Amino acid sequence: GVSPDLKVSAAPRQTVDGFLSRYREGSLEKVELASADLIAQVDKLQKDFEADWHWTQFCIRNAFGARNQRAIPAAVVQQFLKEHGAGSFQKVEMASAELTEQVVAVQRAGYGYKWEAFCESRGVLRNLDPRRWPADLVREFLAECPPTEPKPARRPGSKKQLMRLLKSDPTQAYLFKKWLDEKGI
Repeated sequence: GVSPDLKVSAAPRQTVDGFLSRYREGSLEKVELASADLIAQVDKLQKDFEADWHWTQFCIRNAFGARNQRAIPAAVVQQFLKEHGAGSFQKVEMASAELTEQVVAVQRAGYGYKWEAFCESRGVLRNLDPRRWPADLVREFLAECPPTEPKPARRPGSKKQLMRLLKSDPTQAYLFKKWLDEKGI
């Protein structure tokens, strides 16, 4: 299946063109989005760092890593709320203030890209706040991270049209990842 850390720029051009063509012709499936009430429930839960971590992991497994509850199928949001309400998720010790400060120190030293790469390697692209990470993973990062490498140069994106689409209509991120999964990418 599609890796949740798949970058849009890594998708083959032919696949991107096929997705955009189907989008333009209106032949992509219609996605029923979550109601305002469901969105509010997830918003409230996300204020708790542990619940937010559970949401992130659930989305990695069930929504190709898309975390925006306003842009993924309502059924996915409902399933999470059902499982969370039933206590189906294991208790997780979240990063302490001390661990968080150690990551921040790495970032301030100019090595924030290492934290970003670590987060990405765990399938979490947008949750860079170390307070919102389990303590064991933050410790793992800190153990692996003596800040010694210079920051690599950024490469310009090559799929601007798709990025504009995904930015203008976040629902398409879910559908694009589903499309990639169907294509075996």
